[in-house]
Amino acid sequence: MSEQSNAGPSDTVTIGDRRRWWLLGSLSVAMTMVMVDATILNVSVPQIGPELGARTSDVLWFNAMYSLVFAALLITMGRVGDRFGYRRLFVTGVLVFVAGSVGAALAQSAEQLIAARAGQGVGAAMFVPATLALVTLRFTGRERATAFAVWGGVIGVAAAIGPLFGGYIIEVASWRWAFGINVPIAMVTIAGVWWSTRGDGQKRGSAGFDLVGAALVSVAVALVVFGLIQGGSYGWWAAKGNPAVAGLDWPLATVSPVPVAFVLAALLTGLFIWWEKARATSGKPVVLDLTLFAIPAFTAGTLAGLVIMFGEFGMILTLPLFLQNVLGYNALQAGACVAVVTAGGLSGAVTSAPLVRRIGAWSVVRWGLVAEATAMVGLAWSYSPTTSAALLAPWLVLFGIGIGFTNAQLLNVTLAQVPPAASGQASATQSTTRQIGTALGVAVLGVVLWANVSTGLDAALKDPGPVRNEIESSIGAAIGSPDYDQPTIDDQFGQATGDTARTVFADATSTATLVGAGFVALALLAVARVKEPEPLVAPARTTVTAGSK
Repeated sequence: MSEQSNAGPSDTVTIGDRRRWWLLGSLSVAMTMVMVDATILNVSVPQIGPELGARTSDVLWFNAMYSLVFAALLITMGRVGDRFGYRRLFVTGVLVFVAGSVGAALAQSAEQLIAARAGQGVGAAMFVPATLALVTLRFTGRERATAFAVWGGVIGVAAAIGPLFGGYIIEVASWRWAFGINVPIAMVTIAGVWWSTRGDGQKRGSAGFDLVGAALVSVAVALVVFGLIQGGSYGWWAAKGNPAVAGLDWPLATVSPVPVAFVLAALLTGLFIWWEKARATSGKPVVLDLTLFAIPAFTAGTLAGLVIMFGEFGMILTLPLFLQNVLGYNALQAGACVAVVTAGGLSGAVTSAPLVRRIGAWSVVRWGLVAEATAMVGLAWSYSPTTSAALLAPWLVLFGIGIGFTNAQLLNVTLAQVPPAASGQASATQSTTRQIGTALGVAVLGVVLWANVSTGLDAALKDPGPVRNEIESSIGAAIGSPDYDQPTIDDQFGQATGDTARTVFADATSTATLVGAGFVALALLAVARVKEPEPLVAPARTTVTAGSK
């Protein structure tokens, strides 16, 4: 039997029960692609850098460009989906993502790889809000809680699988196949979504499009992410060296481009809010419906999502560096250790939906945050040159359980009260804040890590300069990564100096992880007082003929 669900004023959906779950599976595969590609390069740096002749700044931009473009376009693309249809946006976005993946796989220089990563960011920004909007529109009531549990669990698990997949590809083939494999996966995903939504009809939204608002929010987000990523290399206030922006020399001798970017972003954000309010008052289409923030659950969940991603992705960045540089794991071993998170993530995602019916969705989110923060503190205490994967594994499993709880149910409760017609905007806003949180976590925890490495070396060595330069230029690989094909610290300065460097790096990783745990605790405070929502009334359903599909 099939059913027709009135999803909202701009969408009329006809979709069978079985096909609805096939749709969720196809969308989950698509999200796996985008999340894996966000972390897959974390264990690939020792191979990619020498092959493409990349400098340290180039290596940072391999992931940074992806995050920058992804975050900058999400809200705008969410509105495009509201206007023109989520299925169209999804398919177009996946094709753009695949084109970027092919470009990355074939890149012959660092500049080509960075440009290809930008193309991937454009595609991801198109299909991610469409993915979440399709889930929101196709599922209601308890089924929606289960669907969000699956969708959110995929995010956490895929992020942890990225380093494992990257490590495996490096060991058996080449880092290039980490991108090339996206082509057949994308084709299967497109076919699955197209088949599972055949016969669906989505009416177009209101006429018109807010081009000025789209430009303002895109540039503002891009400036924020640029500042977060470049703070360490350009300087957070005073300029380091002679920074160049977009190939042009920076004209100010003392002030870094970073604070200028933050100031411009703040001004553009204020202008964007004013512009959106003015257009809404006059009845014109807007990019972001600011009335969404009048929904307490949406506001609290959006802010919590930003802080959660700060802690999660910041730790997923620092952990592989510790495993490779301090413990001497190769790329595959490091990826496998990080992937232990998936055991807890799958467990958390599967058990979160039944727990919601017993204790409520917000309670599940809160317990997930407690698990994440506790696990990060436990990991921080465990980091040392003499630790082992067996000692880290219980904390990684607990961390995964927390991810499974929070990622699944936070989306459910955040979007539960959002009108269906605004699903694209709401989901894109959620995704944008999470992506900014990701960039913030990578940038800030990266700064904490390298600042503590520098101060630790200064305190432990009589002449730390040459050792520090070797460590920073290799992104830490010279400390002891088996995938590093240049002379290590032990080779150049002796084993005693190498042991000191490993101890310093372990201590710095511990400090960075504790900072991340602190931000996860802040997310717990943000949702601590949010009340469980009243049961939602599912949209009316009309049974049609048994033979329809």
